[in-house]
Amino acid sequence: MAAILVTVIQKWVGTAAERVALTTTNITAGSTFEESNTGLKYKWSGSAWFVTSGETTTLTASTALIGKVGIDQTTDGTTNKVQSRNTTHANFQTNSTMQVNDTDVSNTNPVPIIERKSAVVPAASPATVNTTSGGTVIAAANTNRLSITLQNNGTEPCIVRLGGDPSIIAYNLVLPADALARKGEGGSWTSNKYTGAIKGLTEANSTAISVIEEVIA
Repeated sequence: MAAILVTVIQKWVGTAAERVALTTTNITAGSTFEESNTGLKYKWSGSAWFVTSGETTTLTASTALIGKVGIDQTTDGTTNKVQSRNTTHANFQTNSTMQVNDTDVSNTNPVPIIERKSAVVPAASPATVNTTSGGTVIAAANTNRLSITLQNNGTEPCIVRLGGDPSIIAYNLVLPADALARKGEGGSWTSNKYTGAIKGLTEANSTAISVIEEVIA
């Protein structure tokens, strides 16, 4: 069987005016036109020309901006209601108006500084975790929690679940057992973000989980 010519893709070169003047009735979709005077390359979609490369955009003043944006400030305080203000406070200077309680910041009306204080709160005694179905609460949810550390001080691995009931197939982490009770070599875990409830579960014997929380004072 001989090859059959299905379509003929045409390539045109000429000026922008010559492209516009072309009779498009018999132009095959996919044909191209390169404008020699603009550098733009077009492709015929079957109903219209569209730019494929060399596209340029002309921006009209005051209607479009790219990159840095400036304000046409001819008279201070009259254009766009922008006014230059110098506020000095404790060797800090800014060229904008900063206010506290609807009053400009000054030496007598400074920006308030809120100091967040915290306290470390160790649990009175380690949480005893056993095989109880649904797990045992190691630490209740606390929205004031800044950090929490758990350590396994017992001789049984502890399955831990964050925000849910732990099981042998549903858990987030496992705290390995200590070599000997309270030897200090058991698995530990620390979080500086989690504030939800924490529950634990063992598969055989019970174990002891010590808890230390840092909370907002």
